[in-house]
Amino acid sequence: MTKSTCATLPTRCARGIDSFLFTSDGPRDHCLQGGTLPDVFKTVNFAFQAGEAFAKLREYQPEGPPMVMEFWSGWFDHWGEQHHLSEDGTDSIQASLDTLDEILATGASVNFYMFHGGTNFGFMNGANLHPTPYQADVTSYDYACPISESGDLNPRYEAYRNVMKKYIDIPPAFDVRSPAKRAYGKIEMTESVGLFESLGALSRSQASVNLLPMEMFDQDYGFILYRAKISGPRMGILHARGLHDRALVFINGTLTDVLDRESGNEYGAVDIAADAVLDILVENMGRVNFGPALLDRKGITGGVTVNDQYQFGWEIFPLPLEDLSRLKFSPLRPAPQSRPTFYKSAFHVDEPADTFLALPGWTKGVVWLNGFNLGRYWERGPQKTLYVPAPLLKRGRNELVVFELHRAQNASVEFLDTPNLG
Repeated sequence: MTKSTCATLPTRCARGIDSFLFTSDGPRDHCLQGGTLPDVFKTVNFAFQAGEAFAKLREYQPEGPPMVMEFWSGWFDHWGEQHHLSEDGTDSIQASLDTLDEILATGASVNFYMFHGGTNFGFMNGANLHPTPYQADVTSYDYACPISESGDLNPRYEAYRNVMKKYIDIPPAFDVRSPAKRAYGKIEMTESVGLFESLGALSRSQASVNLLPMEMFDQDYGFILYRAKISGPRMGILHARGLHDRALVFINGTLTDVLDRESGNEYGAVDIAADAVLDILVENMGRVNFGPALLDRKGITGGVTVNDQYQFGWEIFPLPLEDLSRLKFSPLRPAPQSRPTFYKSAFHVDEPADTFLALPGWTKGVVWLNGFNLGRYWERGPQKTLYVPAPLLKRGRNELVVFELHRAQNASVEFLDTPNLG
């Protein structure tokens, strides 16, 4: 931090901050007006059209070195989309190379985003709601990066180096060896236990007159189950108002509807001859991480009505699923149709190596390996495998737990030596 900059931020410097401060925004008027600060260095983010981007930056910062803080190599994937091979949606990297050439020709600095593909382990994937509709990111954060999620060199790595050689002296490429990959083969699941039978092991129920989002129970991620009795006979429309983000609706233990925020479908059907138990299992699919909808409560945020009458008197089960050790598994038996179920298996590994978990025939859920949450899977894709880094495996016995929300067509998974991101 320069003295001049420090002089504009005396309280920050007084607290020991000695890092260089800057802002990072899209090269558009509303971004540069709303995201920048006076006397703080400004940078821009883009994938193409460097000349236009830097021209817009110069309108707000006439002097100083131009810099692209996020030079996008690709774009992240949402569930239900095709895999983004490049930011422009094609499998060509030429437009990206031409833009990098344009950036360096101006004497500007560049920071690659992403350079190394990442992974949204656990429940840590984000989501977008700007513009609408709500779209949750997949587990992998690897999109057209020079170095892949698992450390392999992609074509962009050498191609970017060749462009940079035109402008700067760069050392010879490191002898980068791809991490070892192993296909451990098919693993048969051997034990199972249902979610509804395990509520006492996973949660402590809370009584509430009204429905409340999971944050009101000091819960950040995972699932939440809402349970109430509805009087009958009754036929009509159930409305989960302000659903965030995806819900399975059960009446007397039978799945009746799947509701979701992405499609805007918050409505289900009720058709009961007598009093019944209503269960609504809601999944936090990922918090909105950009735009004006950052305050993103999870669960059902506006109550539940049946034929426009609010339902009261709820038993609520927070399900962060941070610890599965209390689950009481039994030998595997066929799961009822569309019932959330945990499956478990143990397998042995002689030599740990990177691998990729495929779940063909499974529908949607979450996977834990030796207690570590690998992330979500979903048959709709585009992602078809979950990355498993070697350090998560142990020599000898390993334990795999799969939480399937619907139904698995078979009781096996497979470890492959190549990824499938769609």
